[in-house]
Amino acid sequence: MLPEKLRSGIANFLTTPFHFRIRVTSALLPAEITGWGAVDPINKESEATAKTEFFAGISATASSLTIGQQAWYRTSPPGGAYRKGVIPVQIPQSIPWQKIQPYLTDVVELPGESIHGIPTTPFQFTVNGKGLIELNKAGASLPIGSVRAASGTIYLSITAPYYPQQVVLQETVMQSGYQYTLTEIINYENWGEELHLSPPA
Repeated sequence: MLPEKLRSGIANFLTTPFHFRIRVTSALLPAEITGWGAVDPINKESEATAKTEFFAGISATASSLTIGQQAWYRTSPPGGAYRKGVIPVQIPQSIPWQKIQPYLTDVVELPGESIHGIPTTPFQFTVNGKGLIELNKAGASLPIGSVRAASGTIYLSITAPYYPQQVVLQETVMQSGYQYTLTEIINYENWGEELHLSPPA
């Protein structure tokens, strides 16, 4: 069973709006992925943008927006206005914590650490087999292979309601017979700030 503080911290993802920023890197990738967005579980709204910067100087951007059951997306290239429908490419975004929570193992509470000036309690963890299936289904990692192993550390504010502040996730990914490691760093912020999105014109 997970520590009560960790379970309470993860529960915030279902009850409280939050914003996030993500950076995904690998020594074997010819690109760097950055992303940002927000999720409002109360109003059932979300928005996310990801930018891929290739080392050759080329970049591509993809954005998605959801309000209730409606969804819109746009990509650049080619650019232009939002289109209605589910985005045809995956956008790295917040980890599906509620889905992988039952599959977190080897959980260890670490000594306190300050993240962006906020005192936190870190918890180290490993994601087991069923949790890896959820990571792959949710597209929490880059759409360039399947996640074979994942472990990391989540940093929770030291006082209730224990809002997550940062996650560092190491993923072993298999692609076309090659195995390599991805590092995802996700920063969470602006907890409690509702979105109130409007459909794009």
